[in-house]
Amino acid sequence: MRSHRTRRGRRRGAVALECALTLPFFVLIIFGIIESGQVMTSEEIIVNAAREGARLASLGGSTIGTGTSNGPDEVNYRVRSYLDTAAVPSANAVITVTDLDRSISDLPQASAGDQIKVSVSVPFSKIAWSPPMFFGGAVLSSSSTMRKEAP
Repeated sequence: MRSHRTRRGRRRGAVALECALTLPFFVLIIFGIIESGQVMTSEEIIVNAAREGARLASLGGSTIGTGTSNGPDEVNYRVRSYLDTAAVPSANAVITVTDLDRSISDLPQASAGDQIKVSVSVPFSKIAWSPPMFFGGAVLSSSSTMRKEAP
C-alpha cells in the first residue's frame, strides 16, 4: 500500500510540472486574443470616424477646421468628437482632409464632384488598455473618399 501512495504523490508532482510548463503559453494566447480584439474594435472605430468626416466634408458649408476647433460644420471637430465618444483619445489622432482633384486650402473652395479624402491614423500604443505585447508599434489608420455634393 505504501508504494501506491508514492505513485500518487509522483503523479501529483507531474501534473503540477505540466501545468507550470503549459500555463504561460495559454495565458500568452489569451492576452493575444484580447489584444487582437481590441485592435479590431479600434480599427472599426477609426474607419467609422473617417467615414463620418468624409460625409460631412462632402456636404456644402463644411470646413476643414483645426485640431482645436469646435464648430459643428468642421471636419476635424466631427472626427475628433466621434473618436472621443468611442473612447479613442483624439489627442493622438492625425486627421488630414484633402481634395484629390485640385489643391485647396479649405473645403468651400472645392467644386461639386471633387473627391474629398479624409484620413485618420492613431498609434495603437496610445489607445491600448494595457501595455501592448504584440501590436505595440502598429498605427491604426483609415481613409474615406466621397464626392463633394455641393460647393
